[in-house]
Amino acid sequence: KTVNKLDDSKIRLENVGFLVREPMLASGEVDAIFGFAHSTFITLKARGVPAEDIVVMLMADYGVELYGNGVIVSPKFLSEKPEVVKAFLRALTRSIREVVADPAGAIESVMRRNDVARRDVEIERLRMAVDNYVITPWTKANGFGGIDPNRWERAADQIGLTFGYKNKTRATDAFADVYLPDAAERTIPPGN
Repeated sequence: KTVNKLDDSKIRLENVGFLVREPMLASGEVDAIFGFAHSTFITLKARGVPAEDIVVMLMADYGVELYGNGVIVSPKFLSEKPEVVKAFLRALTRSIREVVADPAGAIESVMRRNDVARRDVEIERLRMAVDNYVITPWTKANGFGGIDPNRWERAADQIGLTFGYKNKTRATDAFADVYLPDAAERTIPPGN
């Protein structure tokens, strides 16, 4: 809203379901859609829209500093089973590293479980996700799984532009790196 100084009074936003989002864009019913780039871009291409006709604008390239996905654990579970949380995060970290190192191998697991998936489409989707969301300047420098507390604060401020807070959460209130694997286990594999 305010980050890029857009006049949203000149923009008509329409809530549509996930299943019709890309078809509506492809048919010209809407001018743009919001979605994960690796999903919308690949889905549009798979529907026959030429790649050169698709413009992807990553929010991060336009000043939006939000964090994406994360692992959320209830305080009760965390206090009762901290070793389970640590083990889960080790397994997740290992799987991310393995996917980054061998995207084509990772897709084999998808193919065994989804008989309508197309291998070439899923490999492209995964590579796009890894390139845009996993292998970032931050993760190259710091490994993945952690946060930048200053970015967290800026992201919270941006969320506050749209949604009011009763109590604005600080990074130290919502994130604990003590459950993460060692930094060496969270680095991007060499060559990526």
